[in-house]
Amino acid sequence: MELNTTETISEIQKLVKKGKYEEALKICAKDEYKDNTVIQAERIFIFNKKLNDYDTAYMLWKEVKDSNDVNIIVNGIDLLMKRGELKEALEYANNHVSEDIKYIHRRLKLLVALERKDEVIELANDPRYKTDEVVRKIKEAYLGKSTKNSKACDEITILLTRIYVGNITVEDIKNSDIDTYKQSLLLLAYYEKNNRNGAIGLLKKIKKTISQKEYKEKYSIIEERLLSKKSKHFDIDFYMKLLDRFIDFDLASKYEKEIKEKEEEKALVDYISSNKDKKEEKVENEIKKPVKSKVKDLTIYTSVVGTRINRYSNITNNTNINNKQIIGGLIKDEYANMVDYIGKYLYVRMQSMNNDVRSHAIKYWDSLEILANNPSTDLDSYNKIANAYQKIKNKELDNGEMKLIK
Repeated sequence: MELNTTETISEIQKLVKKGKYEEALKICAKDEYKDNTVIQAERIFIFNKKLNDYDTAYMLWKEVKDSNDVNIIVNGIDLLMKRGELKEALEYANNHVSEDIKYIHRRLKLLVALERKDEVIELANDPRYKTDEVVRKIKEAYLGKSTKNSKACDEITILLTRIYVGNITVEDIKNSDIDTYKQSLLLLAYYEKNNRNGAIGLLKKIKKTISQKEYKEKYSIIEERLLSKKSKHFDIDFYMKLLDRFIDFDLASKYEKEIKEKEEEKALVDYISSNKDKKEEKVENEIKKPVKSKVKDLTIYTSVVGTRINRYSNITNNTNINNKQIIGGLIKDEYANMVDYIGKYLYVRMQSMNNDVRSHAIKYWDSLEILANNPSTDLDSYNKIANAYQKIKNKELDNGEMKLIK
């Protein structure tokens, strides 16, 4: 049974939603839909937005670019912007005007990229569109409401800020509505920060495809930096100059706070989960064990807060008072020193330029605070601090990933 256009579009969109792009493209490529611009718009969208195959999307768009279908138009503006052909994109948009809100969004982003401030304000203040949420956000970002910098807080600024903080993925950058050249600079910045070899590999691929002299010169500067032994550390300022943007430090603070809150929440959930089935009876049995051991073997138990000694002194009546005093003395003398030692170790690594080392240090710092302040009845949680202390002292940690507090 042959489907009509509406049913076909619905079927294609269902397949796209499920990630079945090849099946969706097979439908679009049927001869019967060759001249159907609505279905061909879906085909271009899949290549453009889902597969990131901009060359194929551009080739398909050129075949139908004279269509007045709004989805063809917005995909065309997108693709021209990604190719860095902003003037061509504006000319095309001017020749294919639409009142559809999708067209307005693309036109507004294009005017922002061209830095046509008066036109941005005029379009954003149009009574027909000014209440639209996307229009409002683009306007506020461009006029700098969310930043103290004079530069527009546009999509490039936001992406650059997210790279600086570490709150971004490769897919976030690839799916952005910016031209291919600037997108490549952001990808290189991301890889330089997280995987220098990955940045070098990406740059080699890029250099094989570019022809513009201006771009070649800038990529050569990046290559020289990546291969230089002097430039071992990621420098966000280098990419700020190339992209002509500044970090939005207000936004960076917001992202950093969100990351820390998520890490704290995860650490707390992990801690509660690891201890939820422990029983008071186990603690009472465990507390007796170090009493029979030698003093030097009691180190593992010395991270118990001194003010909690009375509680453990009352757990059993057959514990020798002298041994209790030994335990209590060790706890009071050792606890502060161990926590301080671990804290200094983590603090140094929290300043590391290595993203993995820094993020692990932050995570373990939060875990340390939770364990140190925990009103727990489970001795195992205290043993974790003492174990961490011994691992640091004995240099039993991996260089790359610290397996400190488990």
